[in-house]
Amino acid sequence: GRDAIKNVELALKQVNNTAGGKKIETVVAPTDTKPDTAVRQARKLIETGDIAAARLLLERAAAGDDGEALFALAETYDPNVLAQWRVRGVRPSPEKAQALLERALAHGIGRAQPRLIA
Repeated sequence: GRDAIKNVELALKQVNNTAGGKKIETVVAPTDTKPDTAVRQARKLIETGDIAAARLLLERAAAGDDGEALFALAETYDPNVLAQWRVRGVRPSPEKAQALLERALAHGIGRAQPRLIA
């Protein structure tokens, strides 16, 4: 809960928000579970380079067959998108990206069509 968040923030403050020479930024997820909120939060995580955490959020949202969540999750597996984001150390999966794009298209996300491999 909130106490745990405060404790983590306090501990990070004591070490100048760094660990192993890297800057640590805390991101607190919202408590509602609406897919659009999860997608927005995942986009923030992606901006910080935390693709793994973004995938976790999006997996939950995509489980409810939300088209936007499916599309956003597909992006995190698409090797071309990962390269565009200049992400390193994240394993792409073209097959998973394609399957997610097909599901996103089936749920009304037309912009998934051009990314599908014929």
